[in-house]
Amino acid sequence: MRHRGGRFFVEEIRAARQPLPGSVDDAIADIATIFHWPPSAYSAMPLAELASWREAARLRSGAADDE
Repeated sequence: MRHRGGRFFVEEIRAARQPLPGSVDDAIADIATIFHWPPSAYSAMPLAELASWREAARLRSGAADDE
């Protein structure tokens, strides 16, 4: 039997129409670098919201698309 847990998160991110980060840690690092939020800010954040904030951080940083 194949595990589909990872697929669920991909579908959640795509439903939010946000780019898929390399990892949750990468997304948190990107957000923290731009917005300077403490680690506690991410603990209850749904993955789709995390991806949305990561995209906002990417846009604010002026970074080129990483895809």
